[in-house]
Amino acid sequence: MAANWTDKQKQAIYVSGRSSLVAAAAGSGKTAVLVERIIKKITDENHPVDIDRLVVVTFTKAAAAEMRQRIREALDNILESSPGNENIIRQQSLIHNAKITTIDSFCLNIVRNYFSDIDVDPGFRTADDGEIKLLENDVMDDMLEEYYSSGNEDFLQFVDAYGTGRDDSKIVDIIMKIYNAARSCPWEDEWYEECLENYLVTEKSMDSNPCIQYLFNDLKKSLEDFDGIFYKLEKICQSPDGPAGYLATVSEDHQLIKMLINSENFEMLVKRINLSSFGNIGRCSKGVDEEKKNYVKQERDNFKNFLTKDVKGKLITGDINKIYKDIVDNTPAVRMMVHLALEFSQRMSGEKKRRNVIDFNDMEHMALNILIKRENGQKIRTDAAKTLAGFYEEILIDEYQDSNLLQEVILTAVSKDGQNIYMVGDVKQSIYKFRMACPELFIEKYNSYDVYNSDSQTDSAESLDAVKIELQTNFRSRRNVLECTNDVFYRLMNESYCGMAYNDEVRLNTGLVYPECPPDVIINAKKYKTMNFGMDDKTEIYAFESDDDTDSGSHETEAGAVADIIENLMSRKNGRVYMVYDKNADGGYRPLRYSDIVILTRTVSGWAESFVNTLMSRDIPAYSDTSQGYFSVREIQILVSFLTVIDNPLQDIPLSAVMLSYFGRFDTTELAAIRQTDKKTRLYNQLTSLENNEKVAKFLKLLNSYRVKSEIMSVYDLLWDVIYNTGYYDYVKTMPAGERRQANLDMLLYRAAQFEKTSYSGLFNFLRYIERMKKFEVEIGEASLLGENDNLVRVMSIHKSKGLEFPVVILTGMGKKINNKDAAGDVVIDRELGIGTNVVRVKERTKSQTIIKSAVSKKIIRDNISEEMRILYVAMTRAREKLFITGTVKDEGKAEETWHSKSIFLAEKGIFDYADDASCQNYFDMVMPQALMDESVNNGRFFVTFGKPQDFFDTSGASYIDDFVQTDDVTQTDAAVVVDESIENDYDENPQEDFETQNQEIVELPEYPYENDTERKAKVTVSELKQMQHDSDFDEKSQMHESIAGITDTEEDDEPVPSFMSDEEAVLKGSRRGSAYHRIMECIDYGKLPDNEDEMIDAIKSEIADMLSDEKIDKSQKQCVKVRDIAAFCTSQIGKRVKNASMAGKVWREQPFVFEMTDENDQAFGQLIQGVIDLYIVENDEITIVDYKTDRVLKGKKGEEELRSRYSIQLDYYAKALSRLTGLNVKEKIIYSFTLGYAIDV
Repeated sequence: MAANWTDKQKQAIYVSGRSSLVAAAAGSGKTAVLVERIIKKITDENHPVDIDRLVVVTFTKAAAAEMRQRIREALDNILESSPGNENIIRQQSLIHNAKITTIDSFCLNIVRNYFSDIDVDPGFRTADDGEIKLLENDVMDDMLEEYYSSGNEDFLQFVDAYGTGRDDSKIVDIIMKIYNAARSCPWEDEWYEECLENYLVTEKSMDSNPCIQYLFNDLKKSLEDFDGIFYKLEKICQSPDGPAGYLATVSEDHQLIKMLINSENFEMLVKRINLSSFGNIGRCSKGVDEEKKNYVKQERDNFKNFLTKDVKGKLITGDINKIYKDIVDNTPAVRMMVHLALEFSQRMSGEKKRRNVIDFNDMEHMALNILIKRENGQKIRTDAAKTLAGFYEEILIDEYQDSNLLQEVILTAVSKDGQNIYMVGDVKQSIYKFRMACPELFIEKYNSYDVYNSDSQTDSAESLDAVKIELQTNFRSRRNVLECTNDVFYRLMNESYCGMAYNDEVRLNTGLVYPECPPDVIINAKKYKTMNFGMDDKTEIYAFESDDDTDSGSHETEAGAVADIIENLMSRKNGRVYMVYDKNADGGYRPLRYSDIVILTRTVSGWAESFVNTLMSRDIPAYSDTSQGYFSVREIQILVSFLTVIDNPLQDIPLSAVMLSYFGRFDTTELAAIRQTDKKTRLYNQLTSLENNEKVAKFLKLLNSYRVKSEIMSVYDLLWDVIYNTGYYDYVKTMPAGERRQANLDMLLYRAAQFEKTSYSGLFNFLRYIERMKKFEVEIGEASLLGENDNLVRVMSIHKSKGLEFPVVILTGMGKKINNKDAAGDVVIDRELGIGTNVVRVKERTKSQTIIKSAVSKKIIRDNISEEMRILYVAMTRAREKLFITGTVKDEGKAEETWHSKSIFLAEKGIFDYADDASCQNYFDMVMPQALMDESVNNGRFFVTFGKPQDFFDTSGASYIDDFVQTDDVTQTDAAVVVDESIENDYDENPQEDFETQNQEIVELPEYPYENDTERKAKVTVSELKQMQHDSDFDEKSQMHESIAGITDTEEDDEPVPSFMSDEEAVLKGSRRGSAYHRIMECIDYGKLPDNEDEMIDAIKSEIADMLSDEKIDKSQKQCVKVRDIAAFCTSQIGKRVKNASMAGKVWREQPFVFEMTDENDQAFGQLIQGVIDLYIVENDEITIVDYKTDRVLKGKKGEEELRSRYSIQLDYYAKALSRLTGLNVKEKIIYSFTLGYAIDV
């Protein structure tokens, strides 16, 4: 692509000398453009810029790492073609210090370099989310306790009005919502003041209030839309077959609309709304067109409902005097809310300073305070800001649509007065409003910047006009996917509602020409007719009627239908195979795989489980990586319950759970019998009175032993002990998805290790730490063992899919209602309009909505709907070749009629008006009116169906594609594409499809005397044994003799630290790391190693370097091995023995073996076992076996015992094999642990 830049991409690469905004649509190659721009800047022949003088801000660490890697590769390629280029060599050395980073890391760097400017201890630590939540909880409890103790009257009145319920949770929620909103602003105190100013109004100053002004403008925009509608209604009534009887009423209503629009101020508008009324619509004579009649009546009812139900019923609930009085009466409560939030902020700052910790938001505010000072109401750049601005040549911001105002101020402060900022993004993909993203920043620049024209504007430094460049060409998706997306959003995105119009300037254009697909494909010697999504290109929309009104019922209905779609796509029963484009495949196409299909949902909560379970029940491999489900998985719930009762056993619910789990092993009958003895006594007290019961005594012994340990052991050590020494780790392995469950336990251990680094300690605080993470849904996804090449259907949220692409996308949940809960409640908050509340009069026992809350709620809903439109855009643009859209409706007939009616009117007016956008309740409302329009109106092609799933799909497996092609057996490659699926293993074909069942009489055969041996493999390898143990569904008895079932090589993986949580470069982990150690130990030449221990490390480094140059190992293996580990072995007693044996020619490394197993009577039973022994030496005609292990175990005796328990049986069989093969006696079996750094006798 780099050699074929479009004209627009070239403009984006070379524009200079001004602030630039690149509006890069989905799939337009923005990352490639950004990288190319950086490369051009640092390799410019006339004015090269050192890469460390550029700031490149990305949204995630992964994006930063990818960009850095791309730049490295580009520099390597340039250097390869131009060896000795000094500038390139210089840039390669500087890239390690280049500011290619997230905004948090950039701010942290500023703080660490200028900490003295803001009086910060340079030894501060960054706290994780769990610790911050715990700290917030403690500070909040202390603050509220002090206020209750002080008897503050205003506080107590505030609690009476808004603290309904059995605890302070609602009060806490209000304070935290205000606190978090303020922290997204550059200067928190200014935002608090603005919130209070909204309530300091007089009757004469109400029109200047920003909330009232917003509501006034919002109502007028809706009324202007109705003005246009009623103009058309009058024309319809006047048409020859129109409902003339309605004309008088329609005209009267139209005059009311005009009068309301012409209101000069808010007070006048309120008076006119309160005085408005509606008459009877009238009667129509015969011969009137029914469709016109119903349409006029429906639109008139829409306006009537808008004014009476929405405006009078919810927004303006009284005259101007009542509105003013509500604001005045509500002011003390709002003042107290702001006061509490501000004090909480100050207390949090003080407590964090005392503990010397900061959070990510603190990084940004500290950086801001270093760069900007406020003096006499002015904001002035500091010397630090001027120094940085002078150093950095350009600020490049990726994903600019997701920036917020605080980040904007920081990056502007280090720029050259904003003239060297280069911003790349797509406001249509701004979907992080909940993280305080501010798409308005992008929109404001987009609307004010000039369109860049390289022919009329020079790139000299004198020209500093801000410009925008559109990248509209999509280089990944088929034409119909793009055109259907254009059709939807061209009409949906109303500029007055969304802030930005979707027009010809931003529409998606096709940039990738898909090659022709070969007509035939040979798969496993069978010939199939090919289908591709150029032939079957319609965007298919299914609205399923669900008989079950519950959420779970509708989920299951939709999941079943989606399974039908996937089965039809993957079926080969009619002799055709769907192909997808793959530039690396022969002929450019390959058969569709399950991994090519993704199911997108608005949220995985409640959806993912239904879809995965349904697909799996239909033999469709599926997977979902949830982000909030970690603490709800069974193995973690049980473990947390056990820790809870270790901390405090007088908690009946967790104690009951533990008793019924692996740790207690009671059944429900036993638990019920214990509880029946005394229902009023605590369960733990009952157990202590039943110590004569053997099972109870055993459980109490276990529990009490851990209670004692909890007082002297760290949380990590205690948790490790519980997981490993009780056998719980091995137990969860036997459960379905055992490896994933073990990884979840490892992740909890990692969390415990992270907790140990916080300012808290002890089991009680660790449990609180977990509880806060659960409550605030801190994202800790279940451990993922999924590889990128695993062939299964992904189920993921739309947010998680951003930046990804898939050949086939199934967008689900289109009927799910948009969540506007944040616009409800007694207190609502918006960053721009501030705080809106209900006025609560405790004495009168009344509650009513203030006009300020009406305005704030209205804006929140508008922002939510606008964001949902952008989320829908992201979802639709993930598809490369085919897009399916599904959802459920309660009444298919009514839904179809409503959307069809809207589509007719939409075809006339061309675009959703303000009121149409505001009325969207779900994604179907956004898509269906366009999809149901006549095909001649749209550029894309839709296929829309309403009904029940069984009406659409033949669940027998036959495809809904009409063409049927006979499958032919072939013996030669006479098709364009040949695929061997026995190697690719795309998915298992139905083995029965090539056979016909014959109705024959079955003759009973005599019993086979060696039936037990028929299911036993003739040979079992060590690696197979390992795999058998890892497979939770494997029946060991069918493949292994019981005497060898325990032989496995189970070296553990390193701690599961996700890549985005680590700043370290990726290295080999787990079994691959173990293989690297084994390879080096196999290749090392003991004869070259010195006797002097001080020289040993240098000698080993030289040995490893030689291995790399001789290609005995690769770079990743070299990087993950610690030289000191190898040196520790070589200088150990066993290492010296190995060296001596090596000098005598008595060392064997990586020795393979095969021998036949015998039973307990030493009789062979026809099964072979094979494996490879790491190393053995012969001394005085006796053998010593050495087995290397890289397992991560505890230091000391516990680690030794763990290794012995894991590998003793394995070494016994190694000894038996060597004895048979050599005839020599095995005198020693040694495990050398690289983790412990010494040898262990077995």
